[in-house]
Amino acid sequence: MFGSIYVKYNKILNRLYEKIPGIYFGYLGLGILGISVFLALYLYYISDQSYSIFTHWISNLGIGPNGSSLVFNNGFVAVCGLFFSF
Repeated sequence: MFGSIYVKYNKILNRLYEKIPGIYFGYLGLGILGISVFLALYLYYISDQSYSIFTHWISNLGIGPNGSSLVFNNGFVAVCGLFFSF
């Protein structure tokens, strides 16, 4: 069962990679990840000026105030699909 799913997914990826090189998915994923982390950091910092990535866990952005949790979590969900394709 899983073998046939893998074969279908592999065919789809091969057709996609003929049009778009796979390295672009990695670069796009890194860009989205960087933007989402820095935007979440900025939104968290607006509410709590004591927050710093050097003194707090970065995972705090996932439960942070002021919409930082939405940006951080949705950014990681979007990047997972791109990195999986990479």
